[in-house]
Amino acid sequence: METQETRNDRLQRNRLATREVAILATREARNVETQETRNDRLQRNRLATREARNVETQETRNDRLQRNRLATREVAMWKLKRREMIDSNATD
Repeated sequence: METQETRNDRLQRNRLATREVAILATREARNVETQETRNDRLQRNRLATREARNVETQETRNDRLQRNRLATREVAMWKLKRREMIDSNATD
C-alpha cells in the first residue's frame, strides 16, 4: 500500500514533469515560430536582393542600349561625313 509520503512524492514528481513538459512545449513552439520568422526574414531578404539585382540589371541594360544607340549614331554620322568628303572631292 502506498504511504501518504510516497503518494505526495509521486504527485510532486508528476506536477514537476507536467510543468517541465509544458515549458519544453512552449520553448519548442517559440523555436518553431522563431525558425519560421527567420525563414520569412531570409526569404524577404532574398527577394529584396533579387529585386535590387533586377533593377540594377535593367538600368545596366538600359545604359548599354543607350550607349549602343549613341555609338550607332556616331558611326552613321562618321560614314555620312566621310561620304560627303568623298563626294566633294570627286566633284572638285
